[in-house]
Amino acid sequence: AKFPPKSRRYRTVYEDAVESGLGLAGFEKTKTGHDDKEVAYIVRQNWCLKCIFITFVLFALGIGLVFSTTLRVEVFRRDAIQQEVKHRVSEHGAQVKLLSVRVELKEALEHEVNQHHRLEEYKSLLARYLGDLETSMKSDLKHMP
Repeated sequence: AKFPPKSRRYRTVYEDAVESGLGLAGFEKTKTGHDDKEVAYIVRQNWCLKCIFITFVLFALGIGLVFSTTLRVEVFRRDAIQQEVKHRVSEHGAQVKLLSVRVELKEALEHEVNQHHRLEEYKSLLARYLGDLETSMKSDLKHMP
């Protein structure tokens, strides 16, 4: 038995693969004329319409998926921005409260220091009056017979 040349055999396998692939894609192999040896491939119109419709549906689904994802991301971003605003407002409120407590403490400390200085003045004034009184009493006692 004679085998066909290798290149012819591989070409046949390749042609068979191409023909089966075209058959799966909806192409039919035929001849164009009565005594024509050239092969022609025919595609049915409904097959083309189905392919166009399926392509359109897949494209619409893809666009819908992208927009829904984009809208979901927008909603997440908007919620994140609102949470950030609430956080900043509460943080600002806490800072204002802390500042007012600091001012109150500072005023209380200044008041305490002022009172301490006044008490020190009264104490020194009292000590001086007591000293003067003691001195005057000693001098009065010396002058008394």
